[in-house]
Amino acid sequence: MGLGSLLRIATNGISGKLARFVVNSFNPSDIKIHLPNAKIDITPELVHDLLGIPLGGKDIYNTDQCEGKELMDWKQQYNFKAMRPSDVEEKIKESSDSGIIFRTNFVLLFVNTICEQNKPGTCKTTVLPHLLGKTPMREIDWCGFITNCLKMSRDDMGLNR
Repeated sequence: MGLGSLLRIATNGISGKLARFVVNSFNPSDIKIHLPNAKIDITPELVHDLLGIPLGGKDIYNTDQCEGKELMDWKQQYNFKAMRPSDVEEKIKESSDSGIIFRTNFVLLFVNTICEQNKPGTCKTTVLPHLLGKTPMREIDWCGFITNCLKMSRDDMGLNR
């Protein structure tokens, strides 16, 4: 899927304090993190260097969307409306194969942990029709997606400068 490098990241979670610091220090107008003594350009290339995930490729929202059956099959594993990342993690742990449902859960967890999340801590599922579509996940520009999500997170938090 192109996300194998994530398996080498040793962490049990991302500190909410650190995440807020990064978002609060990020200026979407110049796409930089402003520190007291430096500015860090946030580029898809930097995201690639940090995480080792695919750089370039297709914008996830410009990929084919799945037909209804695949989405319905995926939704059947959850019997509630407000799904949290920890619920997706449990489904991954319970999985006994590496089929499309496992892969979709894995990428959904990635998206909701690294890229975007609804408030208060529920999964954002707008990418699901694209994850279940015909475009191979390794062909998606994940680095560009993360960069765009960082810009949008400032807007979502009402923190535009």
